[in-house]
Amino acid sequence: MAGSAGLTLRGKLDEVDYLILTNRKHKWEFEYKTIKYNFRAAIQEIIDSDFLEKSNPIGWLMFDEILTQRDHLTPFFHDHCPEEKPISLKIWTDLVIGYLDHIKRWEFVRPHVQNLV
Repeated sequence: MAGSAGLTLRGKLDEVDYLILTNRKHKWEFEYKTIKYNFRAAIQEIIDSDFLEKSNPIGWLMFDEILTQRDHLTPFFHDHCPEEKPISLKIWTDLVIGYLDHIKRWEFVRPHVQNLV
């Protein structure tokens, strides 16, 4: 199992995973590693950057995935988003806010994006 260093989705905010692949004599060897990291600094870096502004509502879902270490994109697109995808940013924003509110996460994301709504 190889995960994203900042988004392992295992519910452990202070750990990141990575996989080392080494080819020795035409045979692959792998080593799975988990290390501790400062997740608060990583979250603050996102808040201080222009990520939330430039990524729009889908980025807000990704941000909450980082905060919770839980998948939000898959259930959002699978269960909450219409088959025919919206063409306006306003509709995307309303859909994402509705989803985050439905899963009781909007109150945690809103303070970081309220000037973008």
